[in-house]
Amino acid sequence: GHRRFEKLNDVPELAGVARQFDAMVDRLRESAAVIRETAEESAHALKTPIGAIRQSLEPLRNALPAGDRRGLRAIEIIDQCCARLGELVSEARRSIEAAALMADPPVERIDLGEVVAGLVEEMRGPSEAASVQLEAQVETGLTVLGSDEAIETIVENLVDNAIGFSPPGGIVQVVVTGDRHEARLKVLDQGPGVGPQSLDRIFEKGFSSRPGAGKEPGAADRNFGMGLWIVRRNVEAMNGVVRVENRASGGLVVEIVLPLAGSA
Repeated sequence: GHRRFEKLNDVPELAGVARQFDAMVDRLRESAAVIRETAEESAHALKTPIGAIRQSLEPLRNALPAGDRRGLRAIEIIDQCCARLGELVSEARRSIEAAALMADPPVERIDLGEVVAGLVEEMRGPSEAASVQLEAQVETGLTVLGSDEAIETIVENLVDNAIGFSPPGGIVQVVVTGDRHEARLKVLDQGPGVGPQSLDRIFEKGFSSRPGAGKEPGAADRNFGMGLWIVRRNVEAMNGVVRVENRASGGLVVEIVLPLAGSA
């Protein structure tokens, strides 16, 4: 938490070390705050001109003759590029915030099951739009150290990913269980799974196994390979681990394991 090592220390010979450790922690927290503030300011500064460009396209689009296919196509490409830039800005901001989380990990006491249950309800709309059934089996009373924001990022990325890979009519399951020492969050889908050569890479920054990933603006895919990397960073900031494997019945299961608050 925010306790000071200097106050906790009762060994005179370690007083100097305790002060230095407190100073190091202070610098880390200050750095994390600056990183978050810079990310917020940069995102705002970049999104403003992008939005202005997209708004300025409308009168140009309306002024073009209906038969000017080349001009209309050029405006369409600019619009798509602006949309992609806006998404890249958002992904960059999330990436920077994940780095700040590592420097200053969240330490709030969070009921994992309660938070996850609420997030699942919020994501039923996107799942229904994709004709995918979203099921939740959640055990409450499992307290972990973290933050609502960190857990929200984890769950939204995992569930969104599972929905995106699931076929119409498929089922995505979100399960929260625990024991005396650990809480486990699992997200299971019925998609194609991941090839053995990619299982160890899906949490790498920029890696994506989606068809069309990395194509130029205009491709249907809008994935930047950042979601699972951010999931891993957030989980590690909460002293947890993330595992992934293909299901024997088809699909993928991602498991998050977090220590319970107060457990050794």
